[in-house]
Amino acid sequence: MGLLSDPKNRVKFIVFVSRHCNKLCFLTYLVGLAWFIALAYAPMNEKTYFSENALLPGLVDSEYSLQRAAERFYDDAKDESKKHPRTIPIDWISNEMTRLGLDTYVQNYSFSYPLNIFKQQTFTGRNVYGILRARRASNTESVVMSLPLRPPESILNKNHAGLALMLSMAKYMRAHTYWSKDIIFLVTEHEGIGIQAWLDSYHNTRASTFINGSDLLGRGGSIQAAVNLDIEDSNIDHFDLLLEGLNGQLPNLDLINTIVRLCRKEGIVPTIHNIAQHYNLESYEGFEQSLQTMLLMMWSQLSGSASGNHGLFHRYHIEAVTMMGVKEKRGRNNHGFYTMGRVMEGLFRSLNNLMERFHQSFFFYLLPSTERYVSIGMYMPPFGLLVVGCLIKAIELWASYQSSQPTVEGEETDDAVAGGDSRDQDDKKQSLSRGLLSIAPVTIISTMFGMVAYYGAEFFIATASPFKMSPGEGLLYGGVAVFITAMFYPRLLSRADKDASLGPNWKVLKSMTLIMEGLVLFSTSLMNISLATLLAVTMVPVTVWIQPTKSK
Repeated sequence: MGLLSDPKNRVKFIVFVSRHCNKLCFLTYLVGLAWFIALAYAPMNEKTYFSENALLPGLVDSEYSLQRAAERFYDDAKDESKKHPRTIPIDWISNEMTRLGLDTYVQNYSFSYPLNIFKQQTFTGRNVYGILRARRASNTESVVMSLPLRPPESILNKNHAGLALMLSMAKYMRAHTYWSKDIIFLVTEHEGIGIQAWLDSYHNTRASTFINGSDLLGRGGSIQAAVNLDIEDSNIDHFDLLLEGLNGQLPNLDLINTIVRLCRKEGIVPTIHNIAQHYNLESYEGFEQSLQTMLLMMWSQLSGSASGNHGLFHRYHIEAVTMMGVKEKRGRNNHGFYTMGRVMEGLFRSLNNLMERFHQSFFFYLLPSTERYVSIGMYMPPFGLLVVGCLIKAIELWASYQSSQPTVEGEETDDAVAGGDSRDQDDKKQSLSRGLLSIAPVTIISTMFGMVAYYGAEFFIATASPFKMSPGEGLLYGGVAVFITAMFYPRLLSRADKDASLGPNWKVLKSMTLIMEGLVLFSTSLMNISLATLLAVTMVPVTVWIQPTKSK
């Protein structure tokens, strides 16, 4: 602290930064980028471990053996789907759940698309869910097994195998009495829309004004965790784990560790983005594969969209993950309902052991492989080096602007540094304040352009109809108009300022912009490190080294 509090040392520090600014910016950016990439190398990250000892994965012997029942459910589900080409067989599923002894309920919901898409046409859908009531507890907690079911006309996986596995698991769990939590078996229509309608009604909230779900006639306890199934076929090659939720949220790492441990125990290979863990992580091939896995995870996370229906549970503080059963054409493995059922049994028995919500392990992490992780404490230092160039350049520009202000003789003596003549200091402060005020119009108008681009979509679509344009065309032309106006704004501003001394000083403007950029990037990194890293890697070199020129 003495370096910044002592005036003489502060001057020396600023002089050093100003003299070596470009070298420091380049060095910190290069080291930060190399360090971040090196995090995928095994010695630079850590092996996963369990923080919640109550999970006890794989401690008990698996007893699931209803694979033949699952195969019958699978055949029946395919036959029933053929009778409903555009919808899902809700009535058949409801009857099967009731026959298995579950408290079964059906929820109706309606939804419309925003921004006047489809001319405010309303669509309808239905969810069906069954609750296995806990016999050893007071129904205060629950876990969810969910799946999206798709009609035959859908181009996506129909998920009949997932439905068959769910019904067989319900039959198995109904025959045992050791469950201490309610188990909810949820089948939804229309992908995430059905999940959102059910979650809104379950928690008596309304996350979207475009989705209206009916009240639920039955509820379980507070949901502790959820597992979303998406299984392609009755025989799979591996389980691919989909982790990314809304706005970059991730499930608690203990939940991922539990699934990976149980898959290993039953012989199913767990993957992340369809990439399995390399057998030799410290080799070059192992590092390359780990880096690919981590980058694919970051690419999926930075979009802010959920990679599966599980992502909608995260906004309610419910740890959830999607287990996608993948069948490869040339896959060497062939795991049927028997193996998948044993994995699901072990997973729900581990969740049944939970004494409280997931909270001990990490919520902010990156995964270079299924059994290695990079925590927030590991990736923030290299990210800081990527962004610190903005602050270094901002200090250099501000110091350069200060030195360019008119001074009087003797102002830079030791006495002036310590205090100096009060009149000279007041003049200099007024000059600096004028420099800051000169950038206010540019900053305000630039912010307004950003607000118009963010909030103007609805206005552009609403005004498209009078001009006989489609909503997409209105949105496109409106965005182009805002972009072109923003591009020509600096030119108009330079012509409006007849007196250059009264216009915005580019050094002050860039200095303040770099500080704001650094603050935004650091704030974003606390919520979505992948998005912040992409912005830092692409924006920092441009914003640090670019400067205005008079060359035409």
